[in-house]
Amino acid sequence: MNKIIYISLFFLAAIALLASTLDFSRINARPEGDNVLVEWILGSEANVKSYELYRANNGFFTKIAEKEAKGDNSSYKHVDVEAFIKNKKNAQVQEKIDLKYKIKVRYDNGTSEDSEEILISHNVSSVKRTWGMIKELFR
Repeated sequence: MNKIIYISLFFLAAIALLASTLDFSRINARPEGDNVLVEWILGSEANVKSYELYRANNGFFTKIAEKEAKGDNSSYKHVDVEAFIKNKKNAQVQEKIDLKYKIKVRYDNGTSEDSEEILISHNVSSVKRTWGMIKELFR
């Protein structure tokens, strides 16, 4: 009897793994000037309620945006304007930064799945860094 229960549980777990509905046609993050542009398309949005975008700078992911689902094969964009700010108090721009992004897909039934993590590296030029600090003095 225990054998049947274990086999049943194994098959249920296998079906759950195979039933993963994440079908990203495209997911991309790239630096654009002083910001990072994150874009994604999910092929099928069956039962998708919303998307949450997360960014990690020091290994800890922080939610930075939420988008409602628009329907199958819709494209989504988010411009992360705070990606290269080191410290919100003094708005210092970092020289080199490695960022990770991921998208959490929320379903109508309350469950969720995470996308793969996207890593980007960016070097901010000293001219931009200096100019950014000068602009902050006059704000």
